[in-house]
Amino acid sequence: MTDKRMPKWVVNAVVLSLSSLTMSCASTGRQSTTARFSIDDKADVNAIGHLLDQIAAADSVGDLDGVTASYTDDALLLPPDRPVLRGIDAIREHYQKLFDRYDLKVTIRSDEIHIAGDWAHSVGVTFVTSLPRTGGQAVQSQDKYMMLLKRTRDGHWKIHRLMWSPVFRGSRR
Repeated sequence: MTDKRMPKWVVNAVVLSLSSLTMSCASTGRQSTTARFSIDDKADVNAIGHLLDQIAAADSVGDLDGVTASYTDDALLLPPDRPVLRGIDAIREHYQKLFDRYDLKVTIRSDEIHIAGDWAHSVGVTFVTSLPRTGGQAVQSQDKYMMLLKRTRDGHWKIHRLMWSPVFRGSRR
């Protein structure tokens, strides 16, 4: 059986490539960079910000179709300490299980958006309150994320790759 996990060097190469393709410039409320191929950076940054708001709203009401509409068909989710989820069907199943177990309140804070032609990435933090549907205490979580987005043929931005991990709090010993 072939190991289908994405090698760490591939993830690092993607991050390094995106970083080297971009240069810093300011934007309204969001930090953005643009390569020379971007047609309208401000409109793209706003469109991506709108996508992030839409997915947070869909997460917060358990809207499975709304969430999955935010992803490309061949998207990957790279959750911490779990196997990679490949494709829209695996992503849909992941969210269905999540929505079956919890009522969520999600907020996304994008700290930066970088655009290079039909590709972009966003780095930020998600704030999630998860209330178990079976009862019990709500759990607060905060994750840092890096998201690779792709402009589709119809001009809309969608999530193509998403990885996240918990925000570290406290001191290490």
